[in-house]
Amino acid sequence: MDLDVASHRHASHGFLLIDLLLRTQNVKYLHSLEGTTVESLLTKLADELLVQDITEPSAVLGPLSDDELEAAYDFVLEHFALELLIGADKNSDWSNGKLVIDANHGPIHLLQTAFYAVRLEVQRR
Repeated sequence: MDLDVASHRHASHGFLLIDLLLRTQNVKYLHSLEGTTVESLLTKLADELLVQDITEPSAVLGPLSDDELEAAYDFVLEHFALELLIGADKNSDWSNGKLVIDANHGPIHLLQTAFYAVRLEVQRR
């Protein structure tokens, strides 16, 4: 077995272990933000980003307290990582030393954009 195949198998096994850990730790993982869930906040943020440039101040994120914004940041970052792992598990391949993920594009792009929006709001404060 050459090194490339061995490293690919090791990486695939690692993705599966991380995926399993995230799924078992986060099955019921919801942050509460003043009576709303982060999923609801994410939906509102996605709707906002469809009509507004990401660099403009967010009407969805702006009213959040620092603690709520931190909870949203943690949630988005964790779920972005999970969606990347799911995509990598479904359909990925190594190309020129880089992992190319060819599945789960919608959730990955949504959470990537949400991550950048939340990070920009954190930097504004």
